Amino acid sequence: MTLFIRGWGKTFDQIRARDDLRGRGMALSRTKSGQLGIGMPSPCVDVRGDFDVEIAAFDAAIETTARLCAWWNGNRKVLEEWRKLVEARP
Repeated sequence: MTLFIRGWGKTFDQIRARDDLRGRGMALSRTKSGQLGIGMPSPCVDVRGDFDVEIAAFDAAIETTARLCAWWNGNRKVLEEWRKLVEARP
C-alpha cells in the first residue's frame, strides 16, 4: 500500500536523509513523474478470486491501509517539515 504525494519527489533525497520512517516498516519511493511514495508492504489481493480464499489478504490489506492512515494522521509535524523542504526547492 503506497500513498503518493504529487510534486514531493523532488525532495526525495532530503526527506529520506531525515530518517523519519526508521523502525516503522515503511519505505519512501519516488516516481518518474515526481511523486513521493510513502509505503508499507501489503499482500496482493485477487479481486476476481474466491472470496473465502482471499479474505485473509483483504483483511491484511485493510489493516495495512489503517496503519498507513494512522501514521499520516499522527505525524502532521513530520509532514509539515517535509512540506517546507518541498516549498524551499525551486
